Amino acid sequence: MSTSAVLRSAAVLGASGLVGGCLLERLLEDSGYASVLALTRRRLPRVHSKLRQQIVNFDRPKDLGEALRVHDVFCCLGTTAAKAGSRAAFYKVDFSIVYQVAQAAREAGADQFLLVSSIGAAPISQTYYLRVKGEIEQALATLEFPSLQVLRPSLLAGRRGEFRVGERAALLIMSAVGPFLLGSWARYRPIRADAVAKAMVRIAKSAPRGVNVFESDRLAGYAAEKT
Repeated sequence: MSTSAVLRSAAVLGASGLVGGCLLERLLEDSGYASVLALTRRRLPRVHSKLRQQIVNFDRPKDLGEALRVHDVFCCLGTTAAKAGSRAAFYKVDFSIVYQVAQAAREAGADQFLLVSSIGAAPISQTYYLRVKGEIEQALATLEFPSLQVLRPSLLAGRRGEFRVGERAALLIMSAVGPFLLGSWARYRPIRADAVAKAMVRIAKSAPRGVNVFESDRLAGYAAEKT
C-alpha cells in the first residue's frame, strides 16, 4: 500500500497498554489518519468516528489477514516474565505473537511496521528481557518491510492500569538523576509514554525507508518538536 496517500490508515496492537493507549488517542486526533483499527483481546471503552475495533485471538495471529492491510501497523504489545507467569509465556507475547502478526501484516501488504522495543535491546544481552527484545528486532528485519521503525524508549513514565513496585522505585530514582545524564547517557532518562506515542506518530508519517532504530533521547527530541 502506497505511503503517498493523503489520508493514512493504521492498525494498533496493544492499545490497552500504557504506550498503546496514548498512541490510540494521538492517532484518533491526527487529521492525517482516516481510520484506526484497534486489535485487542477485549473491547475498549472508547467510541470515535475513526475507530474500529476487532477482537483478536492472538493464539492465531495469522487469521488477521486483510485487517492488517493498512499503511501503518503499530505494535505496542509487551509484557514481563513476572506478569506473564513464566519465561515461555513472556516469549510468546514479546516474540512469537509479534513476529506472526508482522508476517501477516507483510503478507497483507502493509508498508510500515512500528515496534515499541526497549532501551538496551540486543540479541546478545545477558538479560533475558532485553535479549528477547533484541531477537524480535532482528527477526522483523528479515521480513523486509519497506519501512521498519524500532523504538527503544527508556523507563516509561505514565499511569498504568496496574501498580509495579520495582518499576515505580526505579522511576523515582531515574527521575531524580535524569537531569544529570548528559551526552550518550541522555537516552537513559525516563520518558513519558505520551511522548513516545507522539514521536511514534511523527515517525510513521515521515515513513523513513529501510530499518531505522530510534533511541529514547531521539524519541524525546521528536516529541519536543513543534508541529
